[in-house]
Amino acid sequence: MFGQKKDLFELNIVHSLPGRIRLNCKAIEYLNEFNEQILQDIVDLGFVKKVTINNITKNILIVFDKTRIDEADLKNLVSDVLNKYYLYAYKQHRELEASNIIEREREEDVKDIGKRLVLNAGLIGYSIIKKTNYADIFPVYKRFLNPCSLGALYLTKSLFKDGIGGMIKHKRPNADTLTISSIVSSILLGNSSSALTIILLSDIAEFMTSYTMKKTRDSIKHMIDLNEEFVWKQDENGSVKRISVEDAKVGDKIVVHTGEKICVDGKIISGEAIVDESAVTGEYVPHIKKIGSEVYSGTLVKNGNIVIDTQRAGDDTVVSRIINLVEDAACNKARVQDYADKFSNYLIPFNFFLAGATYLATKSPTRALNMMVIDYSCGIKLSTATAFSATINNAVKNGILIKGGNYIEALAEADTLILDKTGTLTEGKPEVLDIVTKDGIKSRELLEIAAAAEETSAHPMASAILSKVRSEGIKIPMHGEIITHIAKGVETNIDG
Repeated sequence: MFGQKKDLFELNIVHSLPGRIRLNCKAIEYLNEFNEQILQDIVDLGFVKKVTINNITKNILIVFDKTRIDEADLKNLVSDVLNKYYLYAYKQHRELEASNIIEREREEDVKDIGKRLVLNAGLIGYSIIKKTNYADIFPVYKRFLNPCSLGALYLTKSLFKDGIGGMIKHKRPNADTLTISSIVSSILLGNSSSALTIILLSDIAEFMTSYTMKKTRDSIKHMIDLNEEFVWKQDENGSVKRISVEDAKVGDKIVVHTGEKICVDGKIISGEAIVDESAVTGEYVPHIKKIGSEVYSGTLVKNGNIVIDTQRAGDDTVVSRIINLVEDAACNKARVQDYADKFSNYLIPFNFFLAGATYLATKSPTRALNMMVIDYSCGIKLSTATAFSATINNAVKNGILIKGGNYIEALAEADTLILDKTGTLTEGKPEVLDIVTKDGIKSRELLEIAAAAEETSAHPMASAILSKVRSEGIKIPMHGEIITHIAKGVETNIDG
């Protein structure tokens, strides 16, 4: 527990200036309802001029009197303030961890759910054709031995562990407990087709949720797809051979040429290049990368050749981490999702109560069972999860990456939107607006010369010049080989 406390409440300096410091602490994520008290406690320290808390980024920004206290002492005092809420934050952290583990364990592939639906449909069809009344079978245990009952129990085997285990551990029923109870009750009443129908409805809901998440994953991967199967690896003797992207590992020297995508994270150890990083950073204008510059997987070499010392490969690259963040969006739940989950859990005992009350009032086991089949909780829980997943998917299709439902909720509550990337409000594409000439050279002649030198370049400035030339119907003159001098210019020969 001590190790988890240290990790949860560890304060790290994100950024600092004289009299201004930004601290990061994981525990802040769980202390939203205590923000006002924490702010007041920090202000009451006496030398703090201003303090703000951001629960989403887990940061505290403090403006303080640097003549009265240094950063180290301030950091220790803030740590003491946050430690007052240790038990609450630790409890919330453990609950979130447990729910995330259950979600990951329970998440099924769309194909697996599809197979379950086909098997279920086949069993329901069999029960319709046979038209056997299992309610007349005695002894009762034999009602569990017909094909439909055995199929229903097989299809729900994964629920027994969570349903019964959760009941024992938490001393209260959960959604799986309710589902199992309704299925077993149906079989006891001799109506195994009802049990299969309950499973069918549940699987359809799971299929919709899983399908929505799968589409989200596919959209993300398509958005930042490396689209490269092989990379060029440089051996110690300087020779280059082609290897699979999956075989690239830390320490490899990877050669990337003009027009190829970078498939690893690392530092340039040889060469220069113009690199388009828009897929990762959103910045339209390419950057000049030289020896010692860091480059990232998913970016494109527009011009030049470089050799990269691989520092991260495979699932550790920036692109893979971005994809994983958005794939794990279900774990970053919004407050409304947490509320829906808790509210749905409160409704589960209510279902059992209604079933009991219905039986006492009507003496009809079938009607009592109907109250257990009407599972209010799953509808509430699945609706919020599916809505957020669909929203993330729709955003990805429009080129926007959202890391979780909590960020969508924060955006809904925001009253100010600040955009800091070219290509959002502006097009981010250079355009020739005016031409200034000298020594009697005409604008058309200057454009011809410039277009000849830039004809094979992929640089945004070259694209702007060539676009201007095409729009005015200017013919590019014959020229010699184009030589690109990275970060300095281009060179060619026109009529000597």
